Amino acid sequence: MNGNRMKMLLLSAAELGILLMIAVFIWSIYSSADRTYEILPSEVEQAVFEGKMPQGAERGSALDFRREFGMDPESFDGVIYYKPVSNMDVTEVIIAGTGAPALRTQLEEAINSRISAQKSAFEGYAPLQYGILQEAVVSVKGNYVFYAASEDADRYYEKFAGALKNAE
Repeated sequence: MNGNRMKMLLLSAAELGILLMIAVFIWSIYSSADRTYEILPSEVEQAVFEGKMPQGAERGSALDFRREFGMDPESFDGVIYYKPVSNMDVTEVIIAGTGAPALRTQLEEAINSRISAQKSAFEGYAPLQYGILQEAVVSVKGNYVFYAASEDADRYYEKFAGALKNAE
């Protein structure tokens, strides 16, 4: 009888241990999903641009963002948008934060549509601008969407990714 009782206690302890491990695993996944919000979009912007305007771009308004990407910036937790200074330039940068995966996907699709439209417009007569669009960076990282069409797109992306990593 004592042997059976001991086996039952060991099984109960093992079951409890497994449940505890599963709970810790689920908690770690859930808590890591919100880590990118340890840094605000404005702080990411500061880390990427260090207080300087991207060359060839100017700060875009909510209306500019809505017109170019068909989305309401108020739907996001924060949107940083730099638009081309002129119609002959393609320099653009977006840093947008949202906890809604569907919104991130929608913005990523809108950005890719914008890039395709811009490529069609510039392909035949502006090879420099077309080249910038060819090297554009679009990334969804954590709760952020990043887009840069610029001669410095790779450098901006490295700073963006570094800012999010440092916030973890």
